[in-house]
Amino acid sequence: MSNPRLRSTSLAALPGVIAFILATAFLLRSAASVTIENQFATEGRPITPAGALVMDVTTWQPAVGALPVAFVRSPDKTGPDGLGRYLIAVNSGYGVQFNSATNKAQQSLAVIDLNARPAPAVIQNVWFPTPQSVNVGLVFAPRAEQDGTFALYASGGVENKIWVFRFRPGAIVPVTPPSHGPNTLVEAPFIEVNGFATSANSPRYNDNHAPIYPTGLAISPDGDTLYVANNLGDSLGIISNIRNARTLTRVDLHR
Repeated sequence: MSNPRLRSTSLAALPGVIAFILATAFLLRSAASVTIENQFATEGRPITPAGALVMDVTTWQPAVGALPVAFVRSPDKTGPDGLGRYLIAVNSGYGVQFNSATNKAQQSLAVIDLNARPAPAVIQNVWFPTPQSVNVGLVFAPRAEQDGTFALYASGGVENKIWVFRFRPGAIVPVTPPSHGPNTLVEAPFIEVNGFATSANSPRYNDNHAPIYPTGLAISPDGDTLYVANNLGDSLGIISNIRNARTLTRVDLHR
């Protein structure tokens, strides 16, 4: 004999089951009508799961870089949607070696112009030949100077430096001083952060540099204080008054 409670429960659930089936059929029918061309994110352009390679206008070949670890949008308002025109890629991997007989591997900053047509393209590369380096950290000053340029700070990794570049939106070469590679050096001024160290140098550790290795960067809203994640120093570094005297404060982060 069937159980009346089970039978009544099944009948009560039937409208919900029917509604679920109808909703599923509607969603499947709707999904079938969605094509690549009318998805908002594609802006009407065909896409593939792998996307498209960004071209480099200096070579008209696909742009190259070793392990892009960060992308930072420029602070100007001349790009798509009224936001920054440029995207800066930080390539912090082993580096690109142009010729094993003449130069070492080179990390880089790649400047991508989002206004370029027919598609965004790399318009400048700043190459860092070993032991010069750029590691993860990159931040713009929040406001332009009187000459229209923005300060651009980049972590120098193994050499315990914070590079200080100038960035001019709209210029043919936005980042100065340039380092076009392969046989160039970065000649930008820098902030030395050896003062954050608490351990002695060792030839067996950090290539005989003090164990600091600045990586992540952040800047205060007024643009006068820089915050540095010291990867090998287990600390937060604070550089105050960066336009003038530059006072260094270390915040220990050991357990």
